[in-house]
Amino acid sequence: MSRCRGNPALVYQGPNGLAGWGPPEAAAAWSDDGGQLTTDHDSAVLECDVKLPAQALIELAISWKSQPDFALVLGSDCGDDAGARRAFRFEILDGELIARRETQHDFDIESVMPLGMYGPGRIHLLALLDQEQERLQVLSPDGKPLAAIHAAADVPRVGPGIRLEHPKVAGVVAACPGEEVQLVAVNLQETSAEAADALRRLKLDVPVALDSDGKVAKEYGATSIPCTVVVGPDGKVARVFVGTGPQFDRQLAAALTELRSAQRR
Repeated sequence: MSRCRGNPALVYQGPNGLAGWGPPEAAAAWSDDGGQLTTDHDSAVLECDVKLPAQALIELAISWKSQPDFALVLGSDCGDDAGARRAFRFEILDGELIARRETQHDFDIESVMPLGMYGPGRIHLLALLDQEQERLQVLSPDGKPLAAIHAAADVPRVGPGIRLEHPKVAGVVAACPGEEVQLVAVNLQETSAEAADALRRLKLDVPVALDSDGKVAKEYGATSIPCTVVVGPDGKVARVFVGTGPQFDRQLAAALTELRSAQRR
């Protein structure tokens, strides 16, 4: 990670183990594998103040052994969940790596690459981040442009940190007893063939509803993705979660527990 303006010097190189990374509970969820940080825990969060400057060139390499499900946040403040939701984010969506940012009044999202573009189970890219101009450019390792997003906030901010989140919706649903809770994925504005292809790539076995014209998303208040909607047996919306965060799994589990308990009364 290097500074792009002023003195273009190396700002951070790592990680080299868990030293300097938090929060405190991260040590129980993450392990040091030869300097590389790994996890198989749901809801695992890892963050570090790397002194990220306003303009920076960041080289990223992430690998996985099973189905990928993560969010990588650039320009966050450690411990600030709301700020992490408004920062620049890399996420997995329908078998692709996407870049996105959502602020109070603006939103931008763009596909970066299909998973497996640089080999199975890994991604390698460059991110040119300008927090003052509120822009993110994504490049291949050899400098080929892959994506660019821009979303303005009311007040531009410079976050010094990096965060890695590992949310799991399916795990929360699977933990509910019996068949009280069902997970249904909604494919937004794609064909059935495209949805089926995404399921094959991700090795998922869940029912998928097609929202070809986007009307259902609008009715359920899904203003951005990912969006998780909890619907009760009466068809009424109980909770809506926009985006993910380090407490998302717990909040979703709590919402499902509350709804199931209310139905038993």
